[in-house]
Amino acid sequence: MPNFEEELFNSALSATKYSNISNYKSKSKMYRNYLRPLTQRLLHLRMLGISIIYIHVLPLFLAGLDIEAKLNLGYLQILIHPHCT
Repeated sequence: MPNFEEELFNSALSATKYSNISNYKSKSKMYRNYLRPLTQRLLHLRMLGISIIYIHVLPLFLAGLDIEAKLNLGYLQILIHPHCT
């Protein structure tokens, strides 16, 4: 059974040019240039034992946007949750 975030992501993708999550990850410039490096940095900090903040980015605005990254960042809705250890 898919979780809520996966279900939301899939419903957002169905309204765009990407057919599924793996298609989005392989073809999206926004994911390749910004989200993947951010995720890797957060994981590296966590592996070093540094308390970090998990950032959940609502993918609704990411999947269909093909404009400059600075403009994309204006459309992001970021929900920040403090990490509890």
